[in-house]
Amino acid sequence: MTPTVSPARPEECPDLTRIAHAAKAHWGYPAEWLRRWAPQLTIEPAALLRHEVRVLRDEAGRPRGFYALGRVGDEATLEHLWLDPAMIGRGFGRVLYQDAIAHARALGASRLTIESDPFAEGFYRRMGAVPIGRVAAHLDDTERWLPLLEVRL
Repeated sequence: MTPTVSPARPEECPDLTRIAHAAKAHWGYPAEWLRRWAPQLTIEPAALLRHEVRVLRDEAGRPRGFYALGRVGDEATLEHLWLDPAMIGRGFGRVLYQDAIAHARALGASRLTIESDPFAEGFYRRMGAVPIGRVAAHLDDTERWLPLLEVRL
């Protein structure tokens, strides 16, 4: 597959939501946690106005992954980076990530911060992100910490 990455379109939001939900479920989280995370994993057309959302598309133009960048001043934040589970481990995450870095630079950001899912931390570190802290994300009786990473642009 030769992917392309380009801006998201409002009519793709249901596909992006499906990808985010499937990708999060791929890591084996409990169904109740996935239900509680559903609002954060749902991509509405209004999100396309608040964030820079770019989509990885296959040869047929179907969305297979996406990312969303937020921005405050000269800092960009990686709000989402999700791949269809069938695409994981095939180099397409790298394609999306590299596009996100290039896009953040083009927007004038001097750094990119990533509040990572614990399962994705290794990927981001292999891509050059460095740990700068952690964020509490406790659920029920489970103590959870999300890695906070940074890339200097």
